[in-house]
Amino acid sequence: MRALLYCIAVAVLATTAFAQNASINIKGFVTDEVTGKPIGKEMDMEVVGQNTGKKFTVKVNSKSGEYLQPLPSGDVYTLTFKSFAVFKKTETLDLPATQKYREERHDYKVRTIIQGDEMANVSAFDGGQSAVLASAQHALAEVIEALRGNRDLRVVVTVGQENFPPPPPAPKKETKPAKKPAKGKKGAPVPEVVAPVEPPPPTGINNAIYDARVAALKQYFTDVKNADLRISYQQGEAVNPANGVKNVRVTVGVVKSLLED
Repeated sequence: MRALLYCIAVAVLATTAFAQNASINIKGFVTDEVTGKPIGKEMDMEVVGQNTGKKFTVKVNSKSGEYLQPLPSGDVYTLTFKSFAVFKKTETLDLPATQKYREERHDYKVRTIIQGDEMANVSAFDGGQSAVLASAQHALAEVIEALRGNRDLRVVVTVGQENFPPPPPAPKKETKPAKKPAKGKKGAPVPEVVAPVEPPPPTGINNAIYDARVAALKQYFTDVKNADLRISYQQGEAVNPANGVKNVRVTVGVVKSLLED
């Protein structure tokens, strides 16, 4: 009798657990956070159950931005949006256990990757120096994180050029007062002729500093996969050496999948 009661209890518990795991149909739209429109590119929504480890790959319609996916209830899911055309984004969805099938709508926003968009604009080097400043490392770390999370992301790093330090100003030439006419002679004082001051010659660009700064940034980004293909460098405006000058600007490069190369 005890054995029979035990089997019945196990069966009831199993039936109850099964009933609590009814599916919930999640559906909605994934759109650009700025325009509110579909991104118009292929996108996958990777869904992983935190408790069960179950994984689902959901296709997002490129034209409408619509998606649809049934998920077992009674789990918390991590949703990751992946596409070469958007910045990687993660959301959390809690689906409490239910015994009845139902539908839920969940809309999401993603940030489209647009060529030329600014990702960082910082003072990364002191005047005449090529060591990356600690004050700029947070902004550059965010760029690294974006590159790691989006394998198709390309960036352009514009590095400010620097002139050689200007020469010291020429000492001022003392001017003598105009000579007074001799006594008994008429006429205005004769002014002293002063030679015009020649402007200092242009100092020229310090190419060694520019090359050293690019080398320092390449070392900083060394852990980014395919960095040589995804990060390009270009010369910025040349200025005289000074601290506090914004001399590193990072923008989004050409937007396309690496599979297209």
